[in-house]
Amino acid sequence: NNDGNDVYQGYPEYPGPFDSSHLDGTTITTENFLKPRSYGLEDTQVGTVMYCTGVFNSYTHESVGITDTRVRDWSRALKQYTGKDSLETMIDYVHSIDKDIFWSMRMNDTHDYQYEENQLDPWKQANMDLLMYRKYDATYMAYGENRWSSVDYTLTPVRQVVYDILKDTLTRYDIDGLELDLTRWPIFFKEQTQGYDIYPENI
Repeated sequence: NNDGNDVYQGYPEYPGPFDSSHLDGTTITTENFLKPRSYGLEDTQVGTVMYCTGVFNSYTHESVGITDTRVRDWSRALKQYTGKDSLETMIDYVHSIDKDIFWSMRMNDTHDYQYEENQLDPWKQANMDLLMYRKYDATYMAYGENRWSSVDYTLTPVRQVVYDILKDTLTRYDIDGLELDLTRWPIFFKEQTQGYDIYPENI
């Protein structure tokens, strides 16, 4: 299970601090992308790679969700210089060594809970009513570590955007399956955050 941070992290083989002026076709290569985390799987017992391309609704592969093309990472440069995005690159490699690859979606990743509301991705900013809480209400969460930016799965528009993202990735990329990662973070219904029982229909 690769969390996809190979497009963010610096390694000796990678250019140092993410200064976009240093990103060019000599450093942004398929080999350099795969070297730190992927090469070496060929002769192991690993049968399936689960590859994550980002947090909820913000991805380094092309998506109906938000495509993350910030200069600080490789996602834009990889596509520019190799013609393939992070997920396409991983698919090609994993299939070339005769293994399966699943796209891993973090169903409610909330790494953004420490942000201010105006720093959330554009979709969340435009749909604040679909989140568990507003940031200033997070102190009222009895459980859930103040992860106020979680989306509320009781709401139809939330489930629809998740369905659209999954369908889009499954139909446009040659993946062998989907991993629905329910552990990052396991907050899906507002009742949880107050310690109440979850309604059977939500389960």
